[in-house]
Amino acid sequence: MNILKVGFILFGLSAVSTKTGLDISVTLISIGFVILCITEKKFFNTQVFAGLKEFLYLSVIFLSILLVSTIFSYDIKNSVKRFIIILGYYGLFLGVLKLKNEKFIKNILRIIVMVSIIESLYTVTQYFFGFDFFSRKEIYKHCRSMGTLGYPNDLGFSFGIFLPFLISLFWNEKILKLKIFYLIGCIFMFVGLILTFTRGAWLSLIIAIFFMAIVREKKFLLILCIIIISLVLLPFSRKRLIDTFQFKENARIFFLKHTPEFILKRPLFGWGLDSFNKVFYEKYPQIEAHFHPHNMYLNIAFQSGIFGFGTFLLIFYFLLKFFLHYLKIEQEFTRTVLWGCIGSIVYFLSHGFIDEPFRGYQCPYLLFFIIGLSFWYIGSKDKSSF
Repeated sequence: MNILKVGFILFGLSAVSTKTGLDISVTLISIGFVILCITEKKFFNTQVFAGLKEFLYLSVIFLSILLVSTIFSYDIKNSVKRFIIILGYYGLFLGVLKLKNEKFIKNILRIIVMVSIIESLYTVTQYFFGFDFFSRKEIYKHCRSMGTLGYPNDLGFSFGIFLPFLISLFWNEKILKLKIFYLIGCIFMFVGLILTFTRGAWLSLIIAIFFMAIVREKKFLLILCIIIISLVLLPFSRKRLIDTFQFKENARIFFLKHTPEFILKRPLFGWGLDSFNKVFYEKYPQIEAHFHPHNMYLNIAFQSGIFGFGTFLLIFYFLLKFFLHYLKIEQEFTRTVLWGCIGSIVYFLSHGFIDEPFRGYQCPYLLFFIIGLSFWYIGSKDKSSF
């Protein structure tokens, strides 16, 4: 078994459960990709087709801009760390494109689902019993669950980004045993998502499911109704929803008001990755410290300026445009992967208005993994696109 496969098996085990395991897995995958490029003397196993080519070109431009912003960063130490993490997103993505075995890919997906079920069961014990084996943080009954990740939003982000994809697998599965397995995964992951009390993830999931229904399957609105009804009927989630509409002046609103003034001071290449904490609190020390302005779009513009922000938007515009175009591809499982990926991208972009999923830990790794799967299936199934 080569290093790439070992990395992906560890990724499947770590994707929703451990940050350390995820770091190790992405490192192994990136190294495995480089080794295969050298030994096979080629970058990809297939030709680079339209869509993938645009994504790669724009990504190179985006990473180049981030590198410039890192060199001139206001907090260069943290910027270098974050730049390496973002390189890991692409190392994972490129590693997916090097995989050759479809059965192996499906097994990794099933590993992620199985670990998600276990992680969700763990959130239930945390919520109802205040019980925790792993975290050094004190866990209280009937408070936000965090699973084994140490922070509720990290788990909420990871469940939220993967659920649209998992629901698409369930919806289109023809083998009864697998369909039941995916259904159990959807139910448990949704329960775990609720118990993290990550409201941005709830809202973004609703938007993603609605968009998936509009672009392909109107019957999918049934899933949307089940999600909304569940959130409204369950007393603990209903209370959290009611609190959402009690608008109060808080740190997040303060960030929305004042972050643009910093963007205007360095409009071209921004202040550098992960520099928000240092820059913002030098001027506004009275606000509780945060590492980002709780808005992905503001944070991208703050870190990388208008060029980085514009390129970031173009990447996801072309991704959605390309995947929507290929949604009518003949191969059924490829359509399923693309449909789920579209849902995950819409979730990601929607959550970006409320929080910072691109800086979140598990979330962007899972997103780039799913995007990689989409390109892999298009490249391996649709030979006419080469």
